[in-house]
Amino acid sequence: MRVNMTGEKVETPIKNSADFGSADNKEEIFEYLEELRQSGITNMYGAGAFLVDDFEMNKHRAKELLLEWFDFKRDEQ
Repeated sequence: MRVNMTGEKVETPIKNSADFGSADNKEEIFEYLEELRQSGITNMYGAGAFLVDDFEMNKHRAKELLLEWFDFKRDEQ
């Protein structure tokens, strides 16, 4: 459970990161980030903390993956 930007307690869209396999599987991480974005739980600039917690990765790897996702989303448009 997390607290969103308005102070409300909310569940993350995916409760078990094991559903996504390895923390280095970009496709699965990107799917997770898209679900997180659509949920509106957090501003995506804060999504790195979700990756750290939900995928048990260090903050540097989470930032790297998040920046790659930002590039992916920009190129998608």
